Amino acid sequence: MRRYYDVALNLEIDLNYIRFERYLNSAGGECVLRHLAKVVRPSPNNPDAYLLLRATFNFSAIDGNLSPLELMQEYGRDKIYFDLYYLVNDAAPILVRIQDEILELMKEAGVPVEQAQILASEVLSETDEAIDEDLKRFNLMHLDYDILEEASLHICEQLDNSSRYSFKPFLTGE
Repeated sequence: MRRYYDVALNLEIDLNYIRFERYLNSAGGECVLRHLAKVVRPSPNNPDAYLLLRATFNFSAIDGNLSPLELMQEYGRDKIYFDLYYLVNDAAPILVRIQDEILELMKEAGVPVEQAQILASEVLSETDEAIDEDLKRFNLMHLDYDILEEASLHICEQLDNSSRYSFKPFLTGE
């Protein structure tokens, strides 16, 4: 398990800061931040937690590089609250239901999904072999943020309408 956390915290993501910052300020980016802020926030009842997350992402990514460990360091709070109830009971069932569509959208936007899958299998393997450092670095410099925003809005719509379970496929145009 230690291996899993070590890799997860030390992933490196290279990105185009200007386009990333625009995405975070777009409707799709804000929606994703609002849902993320339901899981991770500075206090149990903070309706503006998404603004702190946006600032943290912006500050952490200004050099064109982002890592989960850096995000945690820049969050600027002594305590971070995790709402696992929302994650497990509300968000996860919906995300699992549409996981194939999410993967397809990620591929279409330019996310190296195959690299992530290889890394996941390496991390979860029972071997003690070192993981190739190149697998831990994701190049998102050429990410299509327009597709990412559309996908974010679609996924957020599914999360926002979760009580109705009215999933509508996105890629097929139905």
